[in-house]
Amino acid sequence: MKTISCIILLLFFHIDCVWGMNHIDSLYTEYNRTTSSARIAIANRLYEELYRKEHIDTLMQLTGKMERTVADAYMMEAMSEYYYDCGEFAQAILAATKAAHIFEQRRMNEEAATCYSVLCITYHRIGNMGEALNYGRKNYEYDLQTGDDDRLSSSLNNLATLYLGNRQPEMAEKYILRAIEIEQQLDRPRKLATRFGIASEIYTTLGQYEKAVEMGEKAYRLDIEGDRELQAAKRLSQIAAAYEGWSKIDQAETYIRQAIELLQKHNEQVSLTISYNLLGRVLRQKRAFHEAQTCLLKAAAMAEQTKNSIQLLKAYDELAELLEPDLPREALNYKKKSYDLQRKVFREESERQMNNFSVQYETAEKELQIQKQQSEIEQTKQHRTLFALSTVFALLLCGMLYLLLRQRRKRNRQLAEANATKDKLFSIISHDLKSPVIAQKATLDTLIANYDAYETDDLLYYLERFRIASESQMGLLQNLLSWAQVQTGKAKFSPLPFDITHTIAETANLYAISSENKNIRITTEMPERC
Repeated sequence: MKTISCIILLLFFHIDCVWGMNHIDSLYTEYNRTTSSARIAIANRLYEELYRKEHIDTLMQLTGKMERTVADAYMMEAMSEYYYDCGEFAQAILAATKAAHIFEQRRMNEEAATCYSVLCITYHRIGNMGEALNYGRKNYEYDLQTGDDDRLSSSLNNLATLYLGNRQPEMAEKYILRAIEIEQQLDRPRKLATRFGIASEIYTTLGQYEKAVEMGEKAYRLDIEGDRELQAAKRLSQIAAAYEGWSKIDQAETYIRQAIELLQKHNEQVSLTISYNLLGRVLRQKRAFHEAQTCLLKAAAMAEQTKNSIQLLKAYDELAELLEPDLPREALNYKKKSYDLQRKVFREESERQMNNFSVQYETAEKELQIQKQQSEIEQTKQHRTLFALSTVFALLLCGMLYLLLRQRRKRNRQLAEANATKDKLFSIISHDLKSPVIAQKATLDTLIANYDAYETDDLLYYLERFRIASESQMGLLQNLLSWAQVQTGKAKFSPLPFDITHTIAETANLYAISSENKNIRITTEMPERC
């Protein structure tokens, strides 16, 4: 009877898959069959459809200049993500492997790394942990090398999922928290919701149910705000799993039924498999055994059809526990299937490889931290050097300004001295030249007034006086010019000895006419030479 039920479920699932041949499949078939220039237009329509239904994160446009083989690789990579979402893991692996090979040949490393990401999660789904780890490591090493936080977040998310499936939640937690940190910095709600969802599953496995619910609700809110109904359904399933582990069965059932309703609407087989497994566990705890068995059989049928070994293993374990009290033989059969599948999925070699990679990851993280610290130290050195150069430049500028200011003050002082010299010169000219001019005028006045009364000797006497006054005036002018040159720095100061007695006598003679006219007698008492 149970075998018939399984066959019916498998037939139902097959019919559902046939009817699920949607517009995306039709477009991809049309793309492969078309050889004309219309292929690019079909490819871009297919990209739009994949993006609209959230199978890919980036909407790109192919052009007619692109090589056909490369265009085919891009399409295969996009379809591999679609096949993964539909649970068609064999097709996803085939498409991603072909695309990766083309990208590797053309050294398109970033595109190849995207294929590695798909291969990592797909191999994980079918239980091939060795291949999953191989591609996960390739993807992570490329992203770590390029330092691209966008890609690094995705590779960390994949590794977290991989370690969670390999029953190493502590290591998975380390990866996912780093991915969450990156997404919070990049502020991308859609991907952050995905990271929170994985974190919810990890904390459920770790038994930290309150934290698991918190993470799941954060993810759900972000997907609702972004109008992503399918993703929101997955978050409901993750929250339900947390409540089920927390032994809050009613809340778990409410959330998981809501999730299944939405997932059936979108025909999302992978998440439906997970949700039916979870609903079966919840109903078994509520002692609704028949309904629980139906859900678990449906989950097993979906998992077998999609080759989802992880979920198939969970379905076998649940069915074994459910049937053991009443149908021990069938329970034993499921236990045997579980044991055989578990040996296939969790091989010792895979665990050894994953443990080795954990060490490599921690080493790479430390090396990355060292590089960042060295980069920060180098930046600090550069900042210090720049600050020192700026300080030196500022000091030089201040020095130049000081020298200019000092030069300006010196120039102002020289101008002030020149103005003072000029004023002094004018003062001397106005005073000292006055006496010879007065003496000349007095002599001329006397000559003119008494011209007829003078004898020849007297006339010669006054003319001699006039000559002496003129020579005195010329000497004074010459002395003033020499003095001015000395004061303005145009002549060198070179003092010479002179006879002051002669100078005083010349000065007295200069005023002789004026003093005689005023009946004044000028006398000097000096030695012959002084």
